[in-house]
Amino acid sequence: MLIFSHRGNGFGLKENTLHAFQKALISGFSVEIDIQKTLDDQLVIYHDLNLKKINKIDKNLKELSFKELKGRAPSFDDFCKLFKKYKLEGQLVALHIKDENQGHILELLVNCIQKYNIEKDCLIFDLTLEGTKKIKKLEPKISIGLSIGEKRYSKTIYLWEDVKDFKKFDIVWWDEWESGLYTKQNAEAIKATDKKIFAISPELHRLHAHPNGADLKGIFSVWEKIVLFNIEGICTDFPLKFRDFLNI
Repeated sequence: MLIFSHRGNGFGLKENTLHAFQKALISGFSVEIDIQKTLDDQLVIYHDLNLKKINKIDKNLKELSFKELKGRAPSFDDFCKLFKKYKLEGQLVALHIKDENQGHILELLVNCIQKYNIEKDCLIFDLTLEGTKKIKKLEPKISIGLSIGEKRYSKTIYLWEDVKDFKKFDIVWWDEWESGLYTKQNAEAIKATDKKIFAISPELHRLHAHPNGADLKGIFSVWEKIVLFNIEGICTDFPLKFRDFLNI
């Protein structure tokens, strides 16, 4: 099973940094990263749309040039260099698009992926259906994951019924925010369409009222359930703990 280190977490390092990603990769994990575009069309890795929470600057990232960011967010280009250097066979990078408009950012992203010849090592998720079609037209070798939740929490999170007949994606980014999504019946419905399932560990939604996201006991209870569904991957803040869990 693929284990994705969420934003490079799990090693006591600052998230979404090259140091954290390097540690995750050399430890044998795939990584999940957040992609945004600066004012001058540079791709960077940063989660929040606004810099106030982390860097105490009340400005949206898209309103700043790469130079104005002053190193607060690593470039995707630098990440690709690191990924090429340290990735092991079978490791993937999951690219979370933090832009619901999904215009020019997709072209920039595909161009950079092609520049480093990592098309088969990438998964792009949180896409609109139009964004999905655009990626597949630009580069068919890149895998696409559609985010499936128990509710339509945003324009890029779908119910399974919304997209089960849509042909332009490869993977279900299985994203339970509160409860009710992770069931054997739902997993079997997805598997019947030959889609892979990468599940979101509940701690990623501990701030969104997931009842099992606040402590390890609750997190382990979800892990115990979803591994029985023969999913292909999981994204977690605790990659080392999950690997140990699988080996118990």
